[in-house]
Amino acid sequence: MKKSFRFRLAIRFTLAMLAGLAALSALGFILIREVLDREINASLLNVASIQASSLTEAPSGEMRFHEWELTPEEAAQVRDLNRFAQVWSEDGRSLLRTRYITGDLPLDSAALRRAAAGQITWVESVFQGIPVRSLFYPLGRLGPLHGEHVLQVAAPLGTRNRMLKNALLFMLLLMVVVSGGTLAGSWWLAARAVRPVQEIIRQAEAVQRRFTADASHELRSPLTAMRGELELARRRPRPAEEYERVIDSALEEVERLSRIAEDLLTLARSDAGVLQLRPQTIDLATTAARVVDRLGLAASSKKVELVLRAEPPVTAEVDEDLVSRLLWNLTTNAIKFTPAGGRVILSVTRQQGSVVLAVTDTGPGIPDAALPQVFDRFYRADEARTPAAPSQGTGLGLAIVRAIADLHGAELSAGNTGTGAEFTVRLPA
Repeated sequence: MKKSFRFRLAIRFTLAMLAGLAALSALGFILIREVLDREINASLLNVASIQASSLTEAPSGEMRFHEWELTPEEAAQVRDLNRFAQVWSEDGRSLLRTRYITGDLPLDSAALRRAAAGQITWVESVFQGIPVRSLFYPLGRLGPLHGEHVLQVAAPLGTRNRMLKNALLFMLLLMVVVSGGTLAGSWWLAARAVRPVQEIIRQAEAVQRRFTADASHELRSPLTAMRGELELARRRPRPAEEYERVIDSALEEVERLSRIAEDLLTLARSDAGVLQLRPQTIDLATTAARVVDRLGLAASSKKVELVLRAEPPVTAEVDEDLVSRLLWNLTTNAIKFTPAGGRVILSVTRQQGSVVLAVTDTGPGIPDAALPQVFDRFYRADEARTPAAPSQGTGLGLAIVRAIADLHGAELSAGNTGTGAEFTVRLPA
């Protein structure tokens, strides 16, 4: 497909160039022919004027041509430069012709009638196997003695046609050469233009494959657990308490599936660029206090102390819903990894013109090898090194934190304090 796109791009550019060159060549050919024809017409009209004066100068009405004194051999050598002349009566009878032709010029009856009526007329025909252009000139313009006489002057078109043929061949050769060069150049340019797209496609395909595999794994686990418990419950009648336990377990897995689906949707909207901010000026200390209040019960059930350190007001222009979710994810993650008796601190401070949101805990910390990947989707540190972490979770919480931070233009970092982990978000004030 990539090569096909590159080929189509090169071909289309070449065809466009070829079409433009063909149009210019056609225009050039027409202009060249027009110029040559004008020169021939001017020559014929000049010769006709000279011959007409010579034919009508005798008072007696006797007609004679003004001709070069050439031998037949000399006349043959200047055949393309020679001009043939013949006088016709208005009824089509030949009255006189030049010495260098042995037969009558081709007579066009319609042109003869128009010339006899006083109109100069041009026609093209074939004389003795060669194309010629003829001018029919009314001699009646020069006196009443010749009112019924028409002078026909003809010029060979061999030289003109050879020049047009050579010009056409040159233009065709030019089109072939330019088209070949254009195809080669556009093929090279298309390769350079498509290379970044190919790299993006390759990376996107790799990310999609990993994302799809991870997502299917995350969705498969709760579904498998639900199916196993429900199938086990159907094998034989059980007490109501066991059915309630199975239902409660299934509800937990459904909630987990809902969280995964919601997180995946959020990240998909972020990737597609449709996750938009609705900024407003808020007090982040108040927002953090609400998050702490909502998570107080979860922290108490784990016997973890949850502390808020903030002195309102700490204002910033942010999307309150998204920042609340960012704080929720960071604080929930800290509670999850903090053992009983530990502490989680959520602080909101203003430092050097920025608002800093920080969540620290007294858990096992983040392994050094995991620090570069801690915000990746579905990434989990080695559970052997984080024994306090429960096996449940979507693995998308910190990835969503990064997406929200990026959307706000914030700096996001993760590290260890010596007594646990610390996540910091530095927002523009």
